[in-house]
Amino acid sequence: MAKPPILVETGLTLLILVSWCCPCFCCPTYQKEALLQFKYLLVGNNSSQVGLNGLETWNSTSDCCQWEKVTCSSSTTSPQQISGPGFANFSEIVTLRMNANSFSGSIPLEFYSLRHLEYLYLHDNMIEGELASNLGNLSNIKELELTYNAIHGEIPREIGNLVYLQKLLLGSNNFSGLVPPEIGNLRNISTLSLDGNSLSGEIPSSFEMLENLEGLGLSENFLFGEIPTWLFNSKSIKFLLLGGNNFTWE
Repeated sequence: MAKPPILVETGLTLLILVSWCCPCFCCPTYQKEALLQFKYLLVGNNSSQVGLNGLETWNSTSDCCQWEKVTCSSSTTSPQQISGPGFANFSEIVTLRMNANSFSGSIPLEFYSLRHLEYLYLHDNMIEGELASNLGNLSNIKELELTYNAIHGEIPREIGNLVYLQKLLLGSNNFSGLVPPEIGNLRNISTLSLDGNSLSGEIPSSFEMLENLEGLGLSENFLFGEIPTWLFNSKSIKFLLLGGNNFTWE
């Protein structure tokens, strides 16, 4: 008999496919516990936090199929174990949208274990801390948006491992240090936004290898050096934002 999954939506869309063990639309205990662990991972004991967007209905006394943002479906998926509290019973996470939810604190390390994740949207929150080097484990990620948070520290060089990235949006944070030259490894990237941080140094020469780059935002940082001519000769770039730096012309 086909085993339907649960599709869970947090913020706008959190797509989680998990196995099912009964024919009725009732929530298995182990899946309810996994979802409650996931909620705790996000908000801790502060269940009254503003901006939960439905997570306040997630509790141990009700059927998780009746929770807001949870839909019980009859679709199937291949099972896959994902490590970490709250994720152990989820078969697969492909899209995770939790933007504009007033989340604070650092990005949980468990997020970096979601190796099948393709779309991660955490923008417009109050996330702090640094990006872990484990970011390089998200080997299938295509879109990563972390804009309008308070993330600080250097952008990890392991970001160059995310070779399927098409959109990387890290603007309006507190990133510092040099722009990682490893970003030049992201040959599929079309949109790169690093605006509104405290990045320094020069534009890496490796950026010239980004042949699919259409939009590049580097404005409002502390970058310096000569603006390379290839930026203006590029056949792909349509949007280029460099203001608010200390550039000179070649």
